Amino acid sequence: MQNFFQFLFSLLLISLYFLMEKHNFIEATWLLRPIVYCLAFLSASGNICALSGAILEKASIIQYQVTILMFMIVLCDVVAVSIVLIMAIGKRMTLTAIAPELLLSQKKFESILGPFWIYLLAILFHMTAAGMMCIIGVNKRYIAYLGDKNGFYAEQKRRLEEPPVEIFPQKDA
Repeated sequence: MQNFFQFLFSLLLISLYFLMEKHNFIEATWLLRPIVYCLAFLSASGNICALSGAILEKASIIQYQVTILMFMIVLCDVVAVSIVLIMAIGKRMTLTAIAPELLLSQKKFESILGPFWIYLLAILFHMTAAGMMCIIGVNKRYIAYLGDKNGFYAEQKRRLEEPPVEIFPQKDA
């Protein structure tokens, strides 16, 4: 079920990006499109790892998705903090003054989201990271469940393979 929700979440974000690109919200498509393709590939790889790990009941395969998601969380948070820094520094530096308009259409974003649109983008990136943390939480609980299950069955197997121990030797009559 978690894979289904992650797939839908990824599909929604990718569709949103291409919809924004189609309506000219994105100015630097030459830069952002390869990044979106890379993130889509990482997300699909993580989904495949999680699904195959769940089917095969292998915690090590699921751990690959956890690692991919952690990388994506760090990336989203770095982007969000960068956006906040760009807004905090503002026009005091040339780079931070022109960076938003090089990447995005400020007028279009402002017409829809208002004057605080760039902060809303930072919040969106933080919420995306929070959503991925929830997925990691589900994966970690499933990995713990698999560990408990494997430990339980290993203990049962060990008990069945042990020869019975006689406490009192039987006397011959």
